[in-house]
Amino acid sequence: MSRKKIDARQFVPEITAYAMAALMQFLPEFGVTPQRVCEGLNFTPEDLQRGMEMSHRQAWRLIRRALRLTGRPDLGLESGRRQNLSHFGLIGFAMMMEPDLHHAFKIAMRYYRQGGSLVEWDFRLEGAYGICSLTSSIRDASVQPFLIEEMASSALTLLRILLGPKFSFHAVDIAYDAPAHAERYREVFACPVRFGCAENRLLIEHHWFDVHLASYSPIIAAQLKELLEQRERSSNPALGTVAAIEHLLNHSGNAAMTIGEAAIALDLNRRTLTRRLADAGTSFRVLSDRVCAKVARNLLSEQGLTVTAAAEQLGFSDARSFRRAFKRWFGEAPGTVKRLD
Repeated sequence: MSRKKIDARQFVPEITAYAMAALMQFLPEFGVTPQRVCEGLNFTPEDLQRGMEMSHRQAWRLIRRALRLTGRPDLGLESGRRQNLSHFGLIGFAMMMEPDLHHAFKIAMRYYRQGGSLVEWDFRLEGAYGICSLTSSIRDASVQPFLIEEMASSALTLLRILLGPKFSFHAVDIAYDAPAHAERYREVFACPVRFGCAENRLLIEHHWFDVHLASYSPIIAAQLKELLEQRERSSNPALGTVAAIEHLLNHSGNAAMTIGEAAIALDLNRRTLTRRLADAGTSFRVLSDRVCAKVARNLLSEQGLTVTAAAEQLGFSDARSFRRAFKRWFGEAPGTVKRLD
């Protein structure tokens, strides 16, 4: 039986984790520290607050951990409704500067994929309603409700920021069966909520799209759209497995990781990992050397470690092996590197 093919993109750090950073802020309200939720996941709450990009795999692990530790099946609803404009990033501010909701939705649909997304959006006008369809990019049934809940409730939060506190959806359709906390959906959305539907949908009455936004500013709107366009032009396609390996090795303490350890961390077979790196025109040795060289120079010049201590921290068998590698990387012996004042 052939091994199930693993999508390397799930390991690529391409999601600007606004929602996950927001979740870190709210976790203490549920009796859980952000540090405990992030423990062992190769990033810290501070990384998320600084705008770290994360992979789908990392987001999946973080959400599962948060759901388990808080014991709150409605965590997605609670996280979404606590958000403010800053949690929506540049796109949220750009939407505020548009003349009405119709134009604001054009901005959202045009640019929301820039940082990667855990939920795919589709928008259409159908009869008397504008319909937003939501599809989770993570297929794990234990995580999907969190993603749909968080996206739908945060969308409600944003729309009330734009249109005022009287805004509400006409109805919310949910593709999965009603959970035990189904009544909480109706409390949060304050509209009919229907479970077991064909798709996840947010229905918005047509008249809301013509409401003038009080925050409209054509000058700021043009400036923000130009910023979004610049980010669009400068974004590079995901580097797949190479990007995932570089992200993993660059994390503090991982520079000495072996290819076998990296394969385990990415849930890949070692031979599969080797083949994919070869297909990308590189190897684990090349990527590892690149990161080790950077870390080695930092250990010697910035942190003032001895050659022996640096060699040990980077996983070399002895100082002699480290000296040979350092000379290969930089063309000079490590002893010539002085601590910077």
